[in-house]
Amino acid sequence: MASYKDKFKQEFDLVENVLIFANDLIAVKVNDGSIVTDKEYKLPPLYLYASFLKTAKAIIILCGEGFASPAGSLIRSLAEHVANFNFIHKSPEKNGLLFQRFAYVEKGKGFKLLRKYAPQLQSEEDDWTKDEVISIENIKRINEEILKLDPRYDKNKQEDYDTSNKWSGLSMKEMHKELNASHEYETNYSIFSGFVHPNPYYVSGIMEEFNDVVKSSPLKPSDKDIKSFIMSTGRSLLIMVYLANGFYHLNKINQIEQYIKDYEALSESRLFKL
Repeated sequence: MASYKDKFKQEFDLVENVLIFANDLIAVKVNDGSIVTDKEYKLPPLYLYASFLKTAKAIIILCGEGFASPAGSLIRSLAEHVANFNFIHKSPEKNGLLFQRFAYVEKGKGFKLLRKYAPQLQSEEDDWTKDEVISIENIKRINEEILKLDPRYDKNKQEDYDTSNKWSGLSMKEMHKELNASHEYETNYSIFSGFVHPNPYYVSGIMEEFNDVVKSSPLKPSDKDIKSFIMSTGRSLLIMVYLANGFYHLNKINQIEQYIKDYEALSESRLFKL
């Protein structure tokens, strides 16, 4: 029996080639010093980019094994990665620091929860109370750095955003609107949100897919949605490399345009206007 990768060979080959290109695009430039990481604010976009590539790889693996439905939640994650990456670069220093600040917020929360619910996991070498204090000190330090960049910055308001997990002060819908990318929110984010939560429509679709699901097996793979999910992944990959090429002045637009043409020919749709 042919594998799902063989069945949708053109789609998988294109997306995997773009993934390899996307990896090399940044890795080579970081290693040769073309992309400088000497400042704290420069790190978050690279963290996002690396996390994005791993997520795309996970989708390819799941779809290759015939499990497109669980990959749907990861496709939404790709849209979030792209939006955050793009938003940071609207104001790289301030937004990079805000993103890094929220990493310390989440780290501090984590240590507090560990102390509360799993104190037995703390080893003699660990000091979660101290680690939480260090996180708080880093938050204060970054607040001061942002104030120097933007005297209007309100750290009290930012703390309110922390409680609703809005590192930028914006919801994902608001962020996409700010980026003039509401269409991405309505497609790759909103539609695939149904796979993140046990949405009745999507769950019932999965049940219909396995005609006698209880008699057979819920773990049975299927080719349902594989082609469209792989192409959605390719779409996000191409948008990300297009953005990265511009932000980091990588001079790879000719290769990216060729991948976009290949994508559009295979999907019979326009990716976006260059």
